[in-house]
Amino acid sequence: MKFFTATLEEHAISDDAKSYFNEYGFVLVRGIIPDDMRLEIADIIDEIAAKEKDAGQAHEYGEGLQRVWNLLNKHTIFHRLILSEYICSWMNHLFDRPTHHRKFFLSSFQANILRPGASKQKIHIDTPIPDPHPPYIIKANSIWLIDDFTNENGATQVIPRSHLLQRRPATDETVEHPELVTVIAPRGSVLITHGALWHRSGSNLSTAKRRVLLGSFAASYTREIATEEDIVRCLSPEMRASMTDALFDMLGGYHGIKPGGLLSNMSADAITITQKPNVPCSNSNPPKSQDG
Repeated sequence: MKFFTATLEEHAISDDAKSYFNEYGFVLVRGIIPDDMRLEIADIIDEIAAKEKDAGQAHEYGEGLQRVWNLLNKHTIFHRLILSEYICSWMNHLFDRPTHHRKFFLSSFQANILRPGASKQKIHIDTPIPDPHPPYIIKANSIWLIDDFTNENGATQVIPRSHLLQRRPATDETVEHPELVTVIAPRGSVLITHGALWHRSGSNLSTAKRRVLLGSFAASYTREIATEEDIVRCLSPEMRASMTDALFDMLGGYHGIKPGGLLSNMSADAITITQKPNVPCSNSNPPKSQDG
């Protein structure tokens, strides 16, 4: 399959690019990350990943796979990167609707490292809602290529048009699929995907690591519904101290705290992560990393 490749022209998105995304659920944009910046990011990711591993804070989820969470707390280079005008134009387009509120929020920004020998993932989607899915988009992902995507190093694989099915893969569809295609692309590119697109990372059969950044975005109303009042941010220290863990958990006080996410400035001993305690009235399961 020949992938549509968008171009950077005054931060505008062509009608052809929009049509391709609507039909296939993804689009590849070349040349987003300047090479000098990409090399700097590669070194920063490697250093952070090593320090989090040494500190016992690494999020390793399978042989040879590691996540580095909360990149915006790790280095200011990621602040500049995620504010790419072209990517913001795409998100404003994808989440466009008549509203006086923000159209979207950044859901997470993390690095994903596949070391040599890393296994392929299950086929999955990035929109964590029950079936059936609505016809409108709730989440979108941006996959920033720090290394080339090849057939051998675990490049992202997608099932074109699967975002139109309005459901997640069934159990017997998560292992293999006849329409699965591998995205071959040069480093410095960004792959923009619909949050309901079926995809996975492949097996890294090469002798080198394969690194990406994952910038996930969500429609603003998903946050507005869950946190109409941002109670946790408004709590006084005294009121928090008087509150049980069960109530704090219900308010979302432990939500989004990932292994290594509180470590700042690449310091191995900056903060010890506060793990969510085993409290009553909890309705969440342990997170499973799937993206990219």
